[in-house]
Amino acid sequence: MLLQARQYQAWLDDGTYRSLREIAAAAKLTPGRIGQVLDLLTLPPEILTAIDVPAEQAPVGLTQMELVRPTISPDTRLGPDALIGIRYESVALEHQLHL
Repeated sequence: MLLQARQYQAWLDDGTYRSLREIAAAAKLTPGRIGQVLDLLTLPPEILTAIDVPAEQAPVGLTQMELVRPTISPDTRLGPDALIGIRYESVALEHQLHL
């Protein structure tokens, strides 16, 4: 996924494509999905380093859906702000750090 993000950014930087919409049309994805992938490049360097694992070194059987799972912390509030306290853990990061 980071490889895709870097490719999309390179296309924008070198002028191959001028917008997310153009990349989306070429990649047969939505502009929103292109934006989501590009957002990966804004992660802190230490997280990028931890998750930037070549496919051949990734744990066998690990799917993209398993990489991020929602967890609810003990201080989660219910009601209109029900999402407060939910954080996302990276299974890949846990695996990398042997947690």
